[in-house]
Amino acid sequence: MHRALVAPIAVLVFVMAVAVASASNPLAPPVPSQPVTWQAHAGAQTGDQAIQALAFFPTDVFVNVGDTITWNFDAAEPHTVTFLAPGQAPPAAGTSPSPSGSTFNGSFLNSGTIVGPDQAYSVVFGAAGDYTYLCLIHRVTMTARVHVNPAGSPYPHTQSEYNRQARALAGLDLEDGSDIRTDNLDAARDAGKGH
Repeated sequence: MHRALVAPIAVLVFVMAVAVASASNPLAPPVPSQPVTWQAHAGAQTGDQAIQALAFFPTDVFVNVGDTITWNFDAAEPHTVTFLAPGQAPPAAGTSPSPSGSTFNGSFLNSGTIVGPDQAYSVVFGAAGDYTYLCLIHRVTMTARVHVNPAGSPYPHTQSEYNRQARALAGLDLEDGSDIRTDNLDAARDAGKGH
């Protein structure tokens, strides 16, 4: 092959390889073409329901304006999914619910008390911003965040990544609960031996 052609052909092959690699990069964040429904979880429990994880899983979810999050209530313990207006004090746990599928635009929205398992509640996000939500029943320990980006923004995580994170966090919480239960049972047995 003529040396004058080798360099331009090598450059062309390199540019094409980079273009193909960039187009098929599985690590690139997905760019949405339409609104997405994401799954999250309110609470978790052991199989015998003896230990309850009082948390939302995952604790941070990134969505776009127009997207929906559906919280799955996986435990028998009652919970709420409640977004407060800026500066609003949390109301009582029995506050009237907003219908599932309501749009949250930065003002008050409440699922009402939901007892799982096998229940769900969905919220559509209509305004960009970072929002903290809580369970009105377990408000001291049970809070999480939704980060809402403009429509069409690339997502930093996939649903599979959120699922893995949720399973890992719930597993850690339930393991901690099991350890506490064991410690308390041991302490009760030890206290009973002294009498």
